[in-house]
Formats: sequence, C-alpha cells, structure tokens
Amino acid sequence: MPCFFFLLCLLPIVLPCSAGAADQRLRQQIDALITNGGYILAVDGRSVAAKNENIRFTPASTLKIVTALGALRLLPADFRFRTDFFLTGNNDLCIKGYGDPALTSEEIILILQSLRQQGVARINNILLDAGAFQLTGEAEGRGDSLNPYDAASSALAVNFNTVNFTRQPDATIISAEEQTPTLPIMRRLGKNLPPGTHRINLTNDHDNILVHTGELFRALQRRAGIPG
Repeated sequence: MPCFFFLLCLLPIVLPCSAGAADQRLRQQIDALITNGGYILAVDGRSVAAKNENIRFTPASTLKIVTALGALRLLPADFRFRTDFFLTGNNDLCIKGYGDPALTSEEIILILQSLRQQGVARINNILLDAGAFQLTGEAEGRGDSLNPYDAASSALAVNFNTVNFTRQPDATIISAEEQTPTLPIMRRLGKNLPPGTHRINLTNDHDNILVHTGELFRALQRRAGIPG
C-alpha cells in the first residue's frame, strides 16, 4: 500500500542502533508487509532500512496528514467553514458557499428544517454563488478519474462533489442513499453505465457541480415540506 511510505517517514520510531542479524530480520518483516509501496526507516538521522525509497507513489489518504498540519498552522483554532443563506422579497433562496467540505444531504435536511422554523414558508428560485474560490487551475496531483478523491474543488459543492446511484437491470436509476433523493443529474450521468451501484465525482464541469447542488437543495426542500 502506498501509504506505508509516508506513515513510516512521519511517525517517530525508536529502535536500537544495532546492526547485523536483528536489522536484517526487521527489514525482512517490513518488506513482507509492503507489497505495493515503499518506506524509509531512520534512527538518529541514519537510514537503517528502506524499500523502493526512490520510487514515487500516489500518497493516497496519508496526504490528509499533511493537509491537516497545514490547516492547523494557517487557520485559527476556532475556524469553521460557513455557508450563507439569504431570502429575497420574492422568496428566492440565495446560497453562498465558502468551501464547507461537510455539506451533505444530512446537513442540508437540518438546514432546511431550521429555515422553516425561522419562518421560511416558500422557496421559489434557488440562486447559487460559488465565487468565493477564484481558482486559476486544478490542484496538483488531481487526476481525471471518476474516483471521489479526484473530485474538483468548489466553494459550493454537496455530498463531497459526488453522486451515488444504482442503475437497475431495467435501466431505472435510483439514488443509492436513503438520505439523498434521486436527482435528474443521476439519470443523466448514469444512462450509459452498466447495471450496478456507481459513485462518481463531478470533475471538470463546474456547471455540473452547481446543477448537482441546486437539484439536491430543491429535492430536499420538497422533502422538508417547503413549497416552491
């Protein structure tokens, strides 16, 4: 697994500086655990064991460690992502995003319930603003696959910028999540896929990202009993 390369580099490991048979046994044990990846094990700055140390691997989820360290250094301890909601005199709901990574169906249900409790009795149009991120290009290391970790960045994206649906043998497409209604974008993206459950990301088409966000808010608005 590629993540071993980073884990063994980042975690402090205390071992005696003995050489010989003990070191050889240690290298053999670690090598047996790692079939697709690499590591460097250092003691007092001296490499005592390594495998594939000069080969580049995809960092996988261990990159989250570096991202978290960067966030802790750059952001204040009380930082919270926010999403702003405004209701116009025409009962249009304006949503401005600031990159909340946890804007999921479950959270949107709670948001709409809160809006209803605060007196929002009708939502006509839903207006979306993702202008908080002025990205000049895609993040380094991001690929073009349909895997969730390759989803594009956006200031206003829902469900981790992915859609999760099932295409049934009769070509019917339904949401694969109880908390998420079946959306038109699922039918459009899944019409040429084989039967089965698919979780795909919304990649380079930022129009799709906002369409997905708007469709989910609208569907959950109806589920919350707010007419529009």
